[in-house]
Amino acid sequence: MSESASRLPPSGIGKLQASDFLKGLVKSCGGLIVGIVIKLVQNKFKLPAYSEIEPLLEATAYFFLGYLGINAASNNEGQLFTKDKATLTVDAKQAEEADIPAKQETVPLPYNKTNQ
Repeated sequence: MSESASRLPPSGIGKLQASDFLKGLVKSCGGLIVGIVIKLVQNKFKLPAYSEIEPLLEATAYFFLGYLGINAASNNEGQLFTKDKATLTVDAKQAEEADIPAKQETVPLPYNKTNQ
């Protein structure tokens, strides 16, 4: 168990994974599609000229490169320009054996008299 305590996740500062490229590409192309749809609506559903789409293509490229840059500059916890932090991954069976309570996401309910 001490071996996994010192290991770092595969993603960290200065490292990019294939999923980072895919997410950046999907997000930037999604923005491009939205921009083209807006141009179509403004032109009364006539296909816009390349000169109208060229700024959108440029913004798409800038967004993609910026997305990759932010991912490369952040550590495994999403903090910019800081070293990676060691994490420990424990599955549910190991957590039960070690009496570690499992982390559960809970949403607080609004308080009213019926919740008592």
